[in-house]
Amino acid sequence: MMTSQEQHNDFEVEQHLRADTSGRYRAELRVRLGDMHDACTLARRQLHDRDTYRRLEAGMAAVGVAVTVLDLMPPAGAAREYGSGGQGA
Repeated sequence: MMTSQEQHNDFEVEQHLRADTSGRYRAELRVRLGDMHDACTLARRQLHDRDTYRRLEAGMAAVGVAVTVLDLMPPAGAAREYGSGGQGA
């Protein structure tokens, strides 16, 4: 069961992305995710027991999903433009 602190932290990244009008936070997050993926890839090349290998695979999958979510999330301000009769209307 998640604590209220854990639930709060889950939404912190989303809040930062929604407020990121410059795109800087999104770019930094993408770099960090890329670094995590690279670290998992390097670690996976080493010999590991089955459990560790599965954890590395799961980590790579989680990073991949995070990148997909990041790519699908509209840039800051896009929802406001759509709702105000912009190009999406």
